[in-house]
Amino acid sequence: MKKFLLTCFLALPCLFGSTSFLSLVAQSPGADLLHRFGGPNRGGPFSRPDTFTQLDNSAETSVEAIYTTDVSAIDGGPALRSAVSHLPASIKETASLRAFARSDDPLHWESVLSTVKASDIRHRTSDIKLNFGLVDSDQDMRVGLGVSGLQSPSFPVFRNQDSSGREAYSRSTEAQSLASNVLCLSSSSSLASPSPALIYGELINPDSLGPLKVELIRHYTDRKSTFEKDDFPIETWPGEFFDGVVDPRAQKFSLSIPDLIQPAYLSLTIQNRPLLDRYLIFPGDSLKIGINLAQSTLVFGGPAAAQMETQFQLRRIKLQNEFDQPRKIVVSNAEDLLDQKENRERWETNQGRFSSKLEFEKYGPEGLDKILGSLQNQDTLLCQIDEWLDLFGKNLSEQKKDLIRLDAFSGQLLGPVSMINRFYYQELRGQLQGEAWTEKLDLILNALLVFKEGAFDPESRKISASYLDFQMERLALISLIKGISFHDAVEQTYQGELADKLKASFLIQNLKRYPDPKALIGLYSKTVQSAFWRNRIQQLSASTIPGGTLISLELEDTLGNRILTSSLPAKPTLIYFYFSTCVHSAHYFQDLLWPLYKVMAKEMGVSLIAISVDKDRNLWLKRLPEYSNLEIPNYRLTESNKQKLVDYYEFSGYPRTFFIDADRRILSFGLDRTDSAKFTRSFLTILSAINPSNSNPNIPTL
Repeated sequence: MKKFLLTCFLALPCLFGSTSFLSLVAQSPGADLLHRFGGPNRGGPFSRPDTFTQLDNSAETSVEAIYTTDVSAIDGGPALRSAVSHLPASIKETASLRAFARSDDPLHWESVLSTVKASDIRHRTSDIKLNFGLVDSDQDMRVGLGVSGLQSPSFPVFRNQDSSGREAYSRSTEAQSLASNVLCLSSSSSLASPSPALIYGELINPDSLGPLKVELIRHYTDRKSTFEKDDFPIETWPGEFFDGVVDPRAQKFSLSIPDLIQPAYLSLTIQNRPLLDRYLIFPGDSLKIGINLAQSTLVFGGPAAAQMETQFQLRRIKLQNEFDQPRKIVVSNAEDLLDQKENRERWETNQGRFSSKLEFEKYGPEGLDKILGSLQNQDTLLCQIDEWLDLFGKNLSEQKKDLIRLDAFSGQLLGPVSMINRFYYQELRGQLQGEAWTEKLDLILNALLVFKEGAFDPESRKISASYLDFQMERLALISLIKGISFHDAVEQTYQGELADKLKASFLIQNLKRYPDPKALIGLYSKTVQSAFWRNRIQQLSASTIPGGTLISLELEDTLGNRILTSSLPAKPTLIYFYFSTCVHSAHYFQDLLWPLYKVMAKEMGVSLIAISVDKDRNLWLKRLPEYSNLEIPNYRLTESNKQKLVDYYEFSGYPRTFFIDADRRILSFGLDRTDSAKFTRSFLTILSAINPSNSNPNIPTL
């Protein structure tokens, strides 16, 4: 199969709601039976569009408006003038490449890992096709699973006598003092006193797009995790003339974020549309935010304005340079793509226009060499980031500057490592043989082992989200090359609390993919030293190890009556969770779950109920025949219980099926969805454990 991969603007099939990114694949692998939650227009705040994971773990390319800055719109804090729009474009050492693909669907993972022994930490899988079919059938398990893009360093270079060629970062005594008192995890022995962060804002929203909400991640582990994540709905009220709000359209809002011990990541959304996406906020911060959606402006004021403006501008200039560069597609053979339909004529016509350009690059060793070159150019990249920090962050404390600097630096390196991990490693493994492959592996490993750890404060590395995402990809690739487990790769590289966080993050992202999570939890718990992260690992048992009792959830039936799951009939039951715009849920129910119930489960005394997480009641009722069936009980989770379900069982996507017994004890968190035969066999295996008389080796055809 010819493989084409659009590496700059990719639409991921069921994860984030509508997006402007395009998807180009030679042969689609078909609908995958998984949806992710969290995006707009997908059945409420717990649904996501069609594919796998976030567009950019670094949050440097979040889908947020590119706002202008106007310090006159809100006062307080330094007058930071935006010069970004007048600055020259960055030097284009290489065109930006971007690749997004991921397969964390239990459809693939649950079946292929069934043969993996708990002691076999050299994780292998038999068939991971990813979203673009780029992985062969004998691939080492892709550990450390985030998604990123590949970019060459894209910050414009500004030279002055003070910052050119800096390698190490100066840390003052004040910064060290702040780090020891503020930059400490909850598990640290010397905790700082909690200090709230204060936010005041003014909003002009002529279209009434929806309510405001602040999301706060206190301990980042990955973008999908709800661990240590707080949601703060924001109420607005009209401003008054004597309040200083002279625009009659403006609405005011305020928020105090309590118990902030260390820097956290703040997002501000309006109707699930991000205005700010994962911005660092510090204990004791006071921040003003001015939002004018009529003019597409967002400005900052107050004592914390400088740090927010710095992050804002670093992201904006990155987006600006990516926008101004050609979109590049990596293909095995560009001619095959151009010869399809009228592709060549359309492509050639656009080359003469003043617009975006599309370029092609052959997928192979030459492309890998370019990526490795970007990893080896860390001094230049760090110097570029320092130039921007000098421009926008002059008044920042060393502590704040160091953490923002690490976020930007790691976010840039994440893309190349992710590209190698997800595509080049496996593709070249099939192209190169013997000594040629060994030499490439040595080059990759040497590039991965170079990271300017000493340029950043150790406390910043415990907190930075982009640094964690980068290390997860980097250590995953190191583990593949060395043929060791992710656990051992961490042990060989890091110690203390950072190592503990990396191990916990790996389990949070991957534990559900293993056939024996209990053994893995036991292994990791023995080597994690901090009580905080050890407890976090042990908490994963509730969502990965069957045996616990289903928590009580409030449901609404089709007539509007309320019912608790604890009052459901006491009999073995398959509980199907879904939302009514997820095509994967529809296929899963119609192709696998409903035939199993009609042909077998019903006759064996097993019930089937469907529980929707749709926010829109009318949408749910309208689509019941497509996503469920009127012959079975149908319910919808009440608003207050959606997050309860997601948090407790750490849902990362839909559809999900729990198998519970008559005592509401969870027997399984999912069935093998590889094909109908394995789906049926896994159902019978679970059922025979509670009722041996139902053990039947003859599996009917569904």
